[in-house]
Amino acid sequence: MRKAALTIIVAIALRTSNVLSQTVIAQWNFNAESLDPSLGQGTATLLGNVTSTFATGSAGDSGSTSNRALSIAGFPAQGKAARTAGVQFAVDTTGYENIVVWWDQRFSSTASRRAVFQMSADGETFSDALVFDAPGEGWTNKVTIDLTNYPDLSNNPLFAFRIVSDFYENDSYAPAKPDSAYSSAGTWRFDRVTITGSIIGAPLEPPVILEQPADLAIPAGAEAVFSVTASGSEPLYYQWWFGDSMILGGTNSTLEIPCVGKTNEGIYRVVVSNRIGSVTSAPASLRVINPPTIQFTNVLENLLRPGDAPTNTYSEFALQPGEILTAHVFISDSEGSPVSAMVGCDPPTQGISWLLNPPVGATLAGTLRFSPSENNSGQLFSIRLSAHNELATNTVVWKVYVPTHEERNVVLTEYLANPTSSAESPLFNPLRRDPPAPNPTQQDEFIELVNLSGTEIDLHGWTISDSAQVRHRFADSFVVSPHGAIVIYGGPTSEYPPTLDVPSIPANLNSGLSLNNTGDTILVRNAESNLVCRIVYTAKMVAPDASMTRWPDASGPFVPHATVAQTPASPGLQPDGKKWNEQTQANQIQGFRVVFQADGNLRLSWENVETATYTIWAAERIDGPYSPLATGLKGGEYGEISTGPGQCRFYRISSP
Repeated sequence: MRKAALTIIVAIALRTSNVLSQTVIAQWNFNAESLDPSLGQGTATLLGNVTSTFATGSAGDSGSTSNRALSIAGFPAQGKAARTAGVQFAVDTTGYENIVVWWDQRFSSTASRRAVFQMSADGETFSDALVFDAPGEGWTNKVTIDLTNYPDLSNNPLFAFRIVSDFYENDSYAPAKPDSAYSSAGTWRFDRVTITGSIIGAPLEPPVILEQPADLAIPAGAEAVFSVTASGSEPLYYQWWFGDSMILGGTNSTLEIPCVGKTNEGIYRVVVSNRIGSVTSAPASLRVINPPTIQFTNVLENLLRPGDAPTNTYSEFALQPGEILTAHVFISDSEGSPVSAMVGCDPPTQGISWLLNPPVGATLAGTLRFSPSENNSGQLFSIRLSAHNELATNTVVWKVYVPTHEERNVVLTEYLANPTSSAESPLFNPLRRDPPAPNPTQQDEFIELVNLSGTEIDLHGWTISDSAQVRHRFADSFVVSPHGAIVIYGGPTSEYPPTLDVPSIPANLNSGLSLNNTGDTILVRNAESNLVCRIVYTAKMVAPDASMTRWPDASGPFVPHATVAQTPASPGLQPDGKKWNEQTQANQIQGFRVVFQADGNLRLSWENVETATYTIWAAERIDGPYSPLATGLKGGEYGEISTGPGQCRFYRISSP
């Protein structure tokens, strides 16, 4: 019998009514830090051995400048005295019927999860009306018990109810937060404890909708709010529907749908009911409008040091003075709505220009161009493009940092992504460890940073990242000497130190450098997390049995080390083995020229040195990347090189 009663009352309680439109018989908001009611007459009594104090109230009591709540603690020990501890309220309901009780309750993480609402018609004998399990730690607002079906509680000077803690299962209390442990010191807070009723003898009226819910058109990601205004004898009940489906929890006069998407589009209606009857609202439609799509392709030109992807879709850049970022932008609307665009830059700068073409129906194209000057050094620019349709907006932001003169002198000059575990390989143990690292394919990865300036540079706070995450942070001061180099390697962090001619440090975060053999991105950031340089390499820029090094100098493109030197790698040194503070005398190759032949092919020629060998390099752009076309050449010419219509190639020649 008890279980049946509980089931019925729980079902009624979940039909939250518009209780505020009833007459408030009594209310406790505890803002005066007293057990006396703030409205009406009644008494509040602590049960069991609980003690009380006052604490911050619920967000629902937002209209008060002194928002307080009753806080109780001192519940029974684990496994003891169920349904004896809590708080009791007594209210005279004479002259009122259709009694409804609601309140806000907060459960601390270790307090009892289960609360029982008990009611009494004589102030002494109590029976269960609701078993309430907290959904977790924190506030649960407007817990509502509709007691309309209990006429002996109406027009009753002895009406009382209480809320007490109870066992959850196996004669044990459970904590409100599942991963906590129950404690008798856990707290319950109560706020806005409210008893309402309708005046006896008031005429009964069926529900009438006074204001229908309106059609809505909402941008995707925004909140949609339907509302209805109704009259009729209280209490009024609301149930919202989406198409033919009842909306769980949609039981108020307003329906809030957060973060709407296309799946929320459709027809909504609400059924308003009371004890006399029900009425269904007119249908209201929800239209969700997606923002315009912004597509862009970036082109980097005039790079002083090749390494970044010349064509990309990144939104973050490090640009040196004189380098050029061009972004080709295309805006479109999938539903055919007209589009427009607005642009901006923070802080403003004269080095940026936008060309936005006039819209063509639901599309718009434009071009961004930014070339910083020396005066922009050390500045971070946020370049914004906002695309609009009738209601929705999409925004793209390019973050462009202009490194300082000091930061521009920190250059990534060499990297090794594919160390070998074969002792027979010339690339084995490139860091000259004794003994070699136990996991060389990961731990022998390295990058080389060089300070090209004549002053010391402290890398404190700088980071090294790959495309996935930060791999190394210079947590302490780490000074790179003038024209000096450092090596950051894969690990381990405490053993097998390299024996190099320059300072070295193991990557100290997230499993070493983790450079992918099939291509990756290396990002160097300063202490403010601004991008100082980015190196993007593909599988073609990972050489077998060699590192990749800049050539012919620290501003050149990356080439396989073994093609420009006698060694497969030179961590901490120039490719020829000299220290970075030593001047390298490059071999001067005279008379390099391109000969166009009658058959349309090309032949390269140069002045030959009898003892020299040569490598021919080719690229599709003047700033690279260059790849070896032929190596180990002797003599002063190379051909035949076939060309296609409209093809443009650039060539270099080197002699190690």
